[in-house]
Amino acid sequence: MANLKRQFPAALKHTLRSVELRESALAGLTDRPDEQWRVARERLNLSQAYLGTGKAADARKSAEAALSAMDEGLRRHPEGLGALVAAADLAPARLRTDAARAGYTLSRLQLADKDPSGARRSLERAAEHQQAAVDLQPGQPVPVVMLRSLLMNLAEVQAALAAGGAVAKTAARVGRLSDSTWRNDYHTARAYALACRLLGEGPEREAAAHGLEAHLRAAGEKGRDSVEALANLAMFLAAEAAPPVRDAPRALRLAEQAVRQGPAVSVAWMSLGIARHRAGHFDRAKEAIDRSRRLSVGTHPLREHAAALILLALNDEAGARRAFERGESALRQVPTLSTPVGEALRAEARAALARKKRS
Repeated sequence: MANLKRQFPAALKHTLRSVELRESALAGLTDRPDEQWRVARERLNLSQAYLGTGKAADARKSAEAALSAMDEGLRRHPEGLGALVAAADLAPARLRTDAARAGYTLSRLQLADKDPSGARRSLERAAEHQQAAVDLQPGQPVPVVMLRSLLMNLAEVQAALAAGGAVAKTAARVGRLSDSTWRNDYHTARAYALACRLLGEGPEREAAAHGLEAHLRAAGEKGRDSVEALANLAMFLAAEAAPPVRDAPRALRLAEQAVRQGPAVSVAWMSLGIARHRAGHFDRAKEAIDRSRRLSVGTHPLREHAAALILLALNDEAGARRAFERGESALRQVPTLSTPVGEALRAEARAALARKKRS
């Protein structure tokens, strides 16, 4: 972390200088859309550098400028800049991916500013650009994975805004992606679960529930030989999914299968610990979490937050608080370790510890 703190100011200084040089070169060159695009790209890099030095307002302003310039550039040149300049970094698919990245970056900053409506609009624009990138590169898996990530972020923001119908449409869109792996079915099921939580009784919810179950089955079938797939499905059903989608017996079966296939895999035992806790087998849940910890290098926040819940169930409040703090410390050090399952367990553990303190 100390190295990062030293690196970001240097990156900020370098990127600011790069933007200044490009803008100076652009003076009077309004017929150079290629250079305008490169300036917008540098503004996006500048946003990341600002964020790394704690200047969130400047980061958002720079991201907004980057996305606005890119949107305008693509509006003026929807077929790309190939007719104007031959450069690999300005190929049409690359331009669309740049704009998608700008929209995603801006959405993160808007969420940090408690502006979910703005984040939704930015993610919708980002998904539109990334869909164009996918269409320009048929058969290429990486653009599809990037689009799925954007759509899942969009579904989560729509869910935060209680837009159940919109979440269901986004889930269906994820399900239509040209990705036949278990991961796509898994993420589609996750999105449909969000929709089911929000929708009231009626045809729309029935359709979402049908989509959820269909994609859960498909993910299980495609991932039956994958420890990662089985563990992820188990943790989803035991922790991330809210009732009535949550299914402790099914999660336990999947986690047990993961451990049979990967007896030396840490995440398999972690999923088993989480599933056992949800099934009420607290002593055995602790054994599984301890086994996962021994098989792992470093501290994983998801495991520690799960351990906090298990230790509370075993009436070890002091141990639970230590485990929770280990999870918090790990997240502070490496925020990218945050996952939807982990955040669900973290919130549950925090609430349980707060209740314990009041009692």
